[in-house]
Amino acid sequence: MLFRSWRARLDAAAAPIEAKRVEHEAQLSELSARWDALDPADAAGRTQVLSALRERVLERNYINNLLATIAREASGQGGPQL
Repeated sequence: MLFRSWRARLDAAAAPIEAKRVEHEAQLSELSARWDALDPADAAGRTQVLSALRERVLERNYINNLLATIAREASGQGGPQL
């Protein structure tokens, strides 16, 4: 019973993080399209988009690590010892 309660809490914690992951993927797609549409001579625009892409990729990695940790804990491979 305690494991189910723990699992429900982990699932509840993962839901908003998963929503953020979906949002970040959409932002990455948008930024990638902006990058592809940039004029190669637009150094300032390229720097701005590249910086935003880098930030989103780093955030995506962080979010994916959080979700992987929650999944590992929820599967019992690192969760509380009962």
